[in-house]
Amino acid sequence: MYSVCLTNMMHEKPEIFAEWLENEKNKAVKPEPNPDTGEVPLTVGVAYKHFKDKKEKEEVKEARFEVEG
Repeated sequence: MYSVCLTNMMHEKPEIFAEWLENEKNKAVKPEPNPDTGEVPLTVGVAYKHFKDKKEKEEVKEARFEVEG
């Protein structure tokens, strides 16, 4: 059903379809590479948790430095 609606929209109103397609592309979250390793971060697993915890610790250290310094 969904693909039929998209096909009809693509043929009948291509400008609306192009706008819709661009919006769908922009919805996708594009992960940024990890500055330490240069790899795209994982979304699940032990490595992701490790890097997330490390980043949170660094943010806390920076916040303490700003308050004290």
